[in-house]
Amino acid sequence: MNTRLLLSSSFALLLVVGCTRPEIRELSSTNKDSLAVATGQVIAISGSDMIDISGVVRPEHSAILSAQLMGTVDAVPVHLGERVHPNELLVKIQSGEVSARYSQAKAQLSQAKFDLSREQGLLLKGASTADLVRNLTTRVHIAEGILEEAKAYLSYLQIRAPFEGVIAKKNIDRGTWVSPGVPLIEIEQVGSYSVEANIPEVLAHGLKIGATYKVQISNLNRSLDAKLSEVSSESDMQTHAVFAKFKLVDTEGLLSGRYATIKVPSIENTKLYVASEAVTREGQMERVFVVRDDHSVVLRLVKIGQISGNKTEILAGVDAGENVVLSPTVGLREGQHVEVLP
Repeated sequence: MNTRLLLSSSFALLLVVGCTRPEIRELSSTNKDSLAVATGQVIAISGSDMIDISGVVRPEHSAILSAQLMGTVDAVPVHLGERVHPNELLVKIQSGEVSARYSQAKAQLSQAKFDLSREQGLLLKGASTADLVRNLTTRVHIAEGILEEAKAYLSYLQIRAPFEGVIAKKNIDRGTWVSPGVPLIEIEQVGSYSVEANIPEVLAHGLKIGATYKVQISNLNRSLDAKLSEVSSESDMQTHAVFAKFKLVDTEGLLSGRYATIKVPSIENTKLYVASEAVTREGQMERVFVVRDDHSVVLRLVKIGQISGNKTEILAGVDAGENVVLSPTVGLREGQHVEVLP
């Protein structure tokens, strides 16, 4: 009876072992095919690209000095690029008519004063009248006014610097005949420059007065900061551009007329980024592994944009919020199940 009981127990044990073996093999097979992976999310970032706009360096203040009277240039004691000081003589014009007018006014005043002095002396002796003295006094005042006017005309023959600056243009030499309105010299103020540019009207609305923008100047190995100081309220009908001025903060080594590029923000858009380690390459193709809700992976071909540090811009192939495998192993295949690491 003991032998029969032992055989029954052994048979029951074999049935249990035989029933459990298939489950153990299936579990082992599942664990063997699964890979533990780290994932990162596709991030959507809103922002604007920076676009280069062409501009020109201009002095903050400049003046074009013109002739006010006809005459011949008698002297030009300055040269191009020379630094001048306020009220310094730049051009001297010779005009015989103006000079003669001044000399005549000066002589008339001298004669009027002499006649008045003589009659005042005679009046004290009773040899003249008070009315005559009053008339001569009026004559002196009139002569003084005529002389002041002649002096003003004479001053027009001397062109002087309105402020401290540099001679930027010189259109005349000694002996040149000039007439009213003819530009003679252009002077630019020292140490204060702006970049003038025409901004496309679609971008102009994003500009802010007082905001700082980066500027690159030709022949300079550094970028400069410039603050937006002026923006036109209307755009050009032909170019659809808006005039703007950017005041340069650092002006060392600058000259007017230099070519410049200003970086301004474009229209705001949304870009997708993934960690750069999620992107793998095979030949000329870039790809990522996207983890689906059932923890299986799908292979996606992607088109990448700019790479910034550890972030890569994705132009096509994924959607915001999707999870991608970081540093995928060579053995990872599409449809394979993965275990996402926390």
